[in-house]
Amino acid sequence: MLLGMGLGMIVFVLILNFAAPFLGVFTIMFPGMFAGMWGGMIGGMARVMGHDPLCAVLGGLLVGFLLQLVFHLYDRGLHGEVRHD
Repeated sequence: MLLGMGLGMIVFVLILNFAAPFLGVFTIMFPGMFAGMWGGMIGGMARVMGHDPLCAVLGGLLVGFLLQLVFHLYDRGLHGEVRHD
């Protein structure tokens, strides 16, 4: 579980380094941190329980995607739709 969480955070840092110049650091840092940590932890727990490695990775990806979606919808609810003219 801890190894999965660590690997999830490493993947997040790599994505942050490549995407930050284009999207902005704070746009991806907060939701990405939780997605990497929780997704990796869920994937690690699934792997320890004896599930197929592909199933563990897909479970972690699904949890990470759902966390990103929740943060995006929450941010849109707070700030509304942003118009770029």
